[in-house]
Amino acid sequence: MTEPTRSSSYRFGTFELQPNERRLLASGEPVVLGPRAFDLLIALVERPGQLVTKEELLDCVWPNLVVEENNLQVQVSALRKILGQEAIATIPGRGYRFTVTLTAGNAPLKTLPAPIDENLPSIAVLPFVNMCCHL
Repeated sequence: MTEPTRSSSYRFGTFELQPNERRLLASGEPVVLGPRAFDLLIALVERPGQLVTKEELLDCVWPNLVVEENNLQVQVSALRKILGQEAIATIPGRGYRFTVTLTAGNAPLKTLPAPIDENLPSIAVLPFVNMCCHL
């Protein structure tokens, strides 16, 4: 089985991810990143704005191994320390989403808005009117 073709690099903020070279640069300088965190970052960046389930990430980062979900949380935490807390959104009980806008070379990548999951609870905020004073 052949590996899917990857972009030569992904740019987001001050970072450049080079999957084929297994390198992450921040403002042109190499960033020390462990192999599991790197694989996790690639999995998220290749699906920007989309939910990547915990199961998919565990299979991608730890193929053919049985590991606890805590291992995934540790790697996400390590990435957030480097990329910033807002770069990876947690979807409680489901997985994670890469939230930073990507560019490939000099052109922005087309990303679709995250689909609405009808199984997740939602809330509507409506204006409040004090009915007892308007009688």
